[in-house]
Amino acid sequence: MSGIKKIIVLALCFFITVTTRSQILISILFGDKLNTDKMTFGLSIGNAWNNLKGYNQSDPQSNFNLGLFLTLKLETKLFLQFDALAKYKLGAKGLPVYTLGDATLDTIYQHGSLRRSLSYLGLNTSIQYRFWKYLNVDAGPQIAIRVKAKDFLEADHEQGKQIFEKNMKDSTTRFDFGLASGISWQFSKGRGLKLAVRYYWSLVDLYPSEAGNNEARSFQLNLYIPIGGKKQTTTSNDSNSK
Repeated sequence: MSGIKKIIVLALCFFITVTTRSQILISILFGDKLNTDKMTFGLSIGNAWNNLKGYNQSDPQSNFNLGLFLTLKLETKLFLQFDALAKYKLGAKGLPVYTLGDATLDTIYQHGSLRRSLSYLGLNTSIQYRFWKYLNVDAGPQIAIRVKAKDFLEADHEQGKQIFEKNMKDSTTRFDFGLASGISWQFSKGRGLKLAVRYYWSLVDLYPSEAGNNEARSFQLNLYIPIGGKKQTTTSNDSNSK
């Protein structure tokens, strides 16, 4: 990678990290002002079941995701949402193993399985339409930068379970891009927690040096938790007025 590309990647990582930490601090200090009738800010947590297209043998890999979100109300039933993906993974498990170039290791893992894990920082942008009560549909693009990429070869051995970890950063693409769509339900008359189901289609071959088109697929269940919010005010008549 050239020096200019390295600078761009480092700058992007630094920007995302600083922005995420700043947003957490801002939400703590100004939560009541950030969450209004026109804007909602908060924390997103969820679980994803990930897989990789192009493998005849694979199983979904379960991963925990964590991030921040900002929802802007454009019209009565139309919203724009940004999801900052701070802890986000793709991958698969149950893949066929490959040779490691070492006779001893190949003997141990030849009948085992392979788990692939890719960690990202990213941004999902979606347009959401509320078509019935507080039920929404959404769709939009997602872009992410790969932070880590590792293969884990696992095998049962007479000495117990054996795991071999291999760094795959040089064998994977730096950036991922794709499309996501889903459906969500907002509680508390559209102002509280939001439970969402989303499916993500990657459009990038994450392992270009290998045969096939190894794009990511991810089924996600997310919970959006607003931070702060408008405090309800109450008025009362002075019963002790003279």
